[in-house]
Amino acid sequence: MKIAGGAGSVAGVLLLISFFLKASALKSSSSDADKVLRVAHKHASDLYVVAVLEGVSIILTIIALTYLWRAARHRADVARVIPVLLLVGGLAVGILNFISELAVISAASDFVKNPIPHPDLSAITDPHKYRAAVEDLAPKKHAENVVRDHFPTGAQLALYLVNLLWGAGLALTSLAAMRTGLLSRFLGVLGMIVGVLYAVPLLGGGGGLLQFIWYVAIGLVISGVWPGGRGPAWDEGRPVRWPSAAEKRLAMEGGGRPATANGAPPEDADEPSPRAQRRKRKKRGPSRR
Repeated sequence: MKIAGGAGSVAGVLLLISFFLKASALKSSSSDADKVLRVAHKHASDLYVVAVLEGVSIILTIIALTYLWRAARHRADVARVIPVLLLVGGLAVGILNFISELAVISAASDFVKNPIPHPDLSAITDPHKYRAAVEDLAPKKHAENVVRDHFPTGAQLALYLVNLLWGAGLALTSLAAMRTGLLSRFLGVLGMIVGVLYAVPLLGGGGGLLQFIWYVAIGLVISGVWPGGRGPAWDEGRPVRWPSAAEKRLAMEGGGRPATANGAPPEDADEPSPRAQRRKRKKRGPSRR
């Protein structure tokens, strides 16, 4: 448990470090590919570190989430495909992300060290082909072509596909843990959002800072050091819904107990509380002899 919890928290910290390191290394006032490659070439050593940190973070996340799935599986019947999605999707994302970082570094080196070619275009008679050839000689277009040569479209499509698998694994793990009471509703929904952000390329292909928050939170919950205590399902070994803050306050006052994971009350919930019994006696009034 401590290993899995520590893996989740460390994964979040490594992800945050790589996020800011990459943002600092690729900072540029322009999104033009040629300017980005020049900055990347200047900070190539930082990008190597980013590639390693992202890979280690993925491996640690797989360890933490697989433990979370096993804990949910011990308490309820959850999908067995989840660990496959986590392992296959996670490892594939880690490998392809590592390759893409190296591709950017290599493309940046080629772009900076090798001058833009100036071929003889006089032999081109088709005006459309001539215009396309001229556009390819522009720095921005040439940089895009260099990147495509180092990380082709097929590799990009493969990265989108494995991101879909990884995102599905994140979302389903979070959903299973929330339904069994191992995660609060907030953490469960947050995990599903992170999974959707990974699975849908149009949304950025990653959870960013939300991902860091969720990873660290998962690590704290698994380690048993979550502020205010974690849900009772962890200790009881059965599905018990994670109580809300209001329910926790009510339970501390002796006025209620947390419900099970499906929302049903506990077995002895039909027994009136002492407070309710006193109110009932007051309504009846003093007994007559």
